[in-house]
Amino acid sequence: KLIVVESPEKAKVISTFLDKGWRVVASKGHILDLPEKEYGVKRENNSFSGEYVPSQDSKKIITEIASLVSGAEEVFLATDDDREGEKIASDLVEQCKMKKYHRVTFSEISKKEVITSLENPRKIDSVRLASQKARRLIDRIVGYPGSAAIVQDFKNLGIPYEPSSIGRSIAPALRLLCQV
Repeated sequence: KLIVVESPEKAKVISTFLDKGWRVVASKGHILDLPEKEYGVKRENNSFSGEYVPSQDSKKIITEIASLVSGAEEVFLATDDDREGEKIASDLVEQCKMKKYHRVTFSEISKKEVITSLENPRKIDSVRLASQKARRLIDRIVGYPGSAAIVQDFKNLGIPYEPSSIGRSIAPALRLLCQV
């Protein structure tokens, strides 16, 4: 049986709670994301979609996990209990071509919680997944051009500090304020 978590540290601790029939591995966070150097958002009609790609590091992780999935009797996706964890679990299903899996979350990393959660699996939460995708696309649609403008303004004004971005909260807030 296979459990996939996000953190290598969690994987080590959780593996101490289970017998030899279990293997616990880590995805090390997101395995897909919007491209770093490109916009990565498509708009068709009034619908937006992201062009998610694996990073160089995650290509190896995807291959390793897919290999373990193919030989596993059961697979439990135990990524974090938040929007990001839901996206990671969904990406693992897609990239590793999982036909059968269980989605579980742990409210704490204890033997009792891990065992209880494994006995009570659920499905991937499509609302959380859609929420994460929407937030990520809004970050890119609003933040990407806004960040470039702020960086250019700092350069034009001779300000020695060069921000890398304006942030996921500031960009949409600024846009909303400008539209009101």
